[in-house]
Amino acid sequence: MAENNESKEYLGKFPVRQDVTVFGPDRSKKAPVFLGWTIEEFSGVEIFKPFEGWQKDFCKALTDKGYYGDLLDNYAIKSFSDIKVGDQIVVSSFSSLFEANVIEINDKEKTGVAESEGLFIYLCYGQDDRNAWISSCLVNKNYVSK
Repeated sequence: MAENNESKEYLGKFPVRQDVTVFGPDRSKKAPVFLGWTIEEFSGVEIFKPFEGWQKDFCKALTDKGYYGDLLDNYAIKSFSDIKVGDQIVVSSFSSLFEANVIEINDKEKTGVAESEGLFIYLCYGQDDRNAWISSCLVNKNYVSK
């Protein structure tokens, strides 16, 4: 169960959600009735600003527990205004941590882009229950045309 919201069920860190939209029949045509639904699950990993000794803390967590533990939650950037163009951030993929520079922020959409060696990183804020900046997609720069 989540610490903040005991009424939700979680699978690991991911909340279990079920969002269903039912479309009614189109009565203007004599077409069969179809039932449809949409499902959206948004997942990503929190990002944080580097701090003195962050590499040591994360290496110790990996050595002791085999995963980052609560470090990502504890150091995640929780405020939308805490990221600006030019900031250095640390992004986690499922296999590594690496530093990147924020190159774009879209205030209206609450999204952004960071850049690291060979990668563009899509950033977004407030898309799920964590209310933190997360990285939801890494794109190899070689596959992006200008």
